[in-house]
Amino acid sequence: HDEVEISQETDRDRVISVGLVIRGDRVLMIGRGHKKKGLVFPKGGCEMDEWPFSGVTALREVYEEGGCVCEIVEQDVINNYDYSAKNHKFFVYKMNLIEYLQDYPEKKKRSNRRKWVPYECAVENFMQMNVNAEKKSLYIDMLEYAFSRYDESRVRWGERKSVKKKSQQNPKQPPKKK
Repeated sequence: HDEVEISQETDRDRVISVGLVIRGDRVLMIGRGHKKKGLVFPKGGCEMDEWPFSGVTALREVYEEGGCVCEIVEQDVINNYDYSAKNHKFFVYKMNLIEYLQDYPEKKKRSNRRKWVPYECAVENFMQMNVNAEKKSLYIDMLEYAFSRYDESRVRWGERKSVKKKSQQNPKQPPKKK
């Protein structure tokens, strides 16, 4: 097969995979790091050998950062998650928990901060984080997808930039070579 050259116009700085691990009415969230306050979803950059299977990246990140062995139950193929400040493209996956491990690769890096967080507390967490409005909106949009609460929280938490439908975006692009 022919290789396709990626131009600067269509290339992304990074392709990020996000794992939304759902257990009942809660989602797994992890510490942002030793010095950063707040919790986020397990996520990470898609390696060249994982592309275009970004679900593999999401499974790896959920294991490394959150100590969870999971299975993917759904990929969000409706919404387009872009973070323009860093030119990142996010692929988001809902997951079921298979095993919750006590030891995992990034346990110390995350200060062992991992929590099962209900929807309302997760929204509050994002609203209080010291990040720009675009990133807050992005995280909350992912949370809404996890709990299928698009309309309810948009009204309650005020106007936010809506995510674009996939049909309005460019086709998926592989990650930029390092």
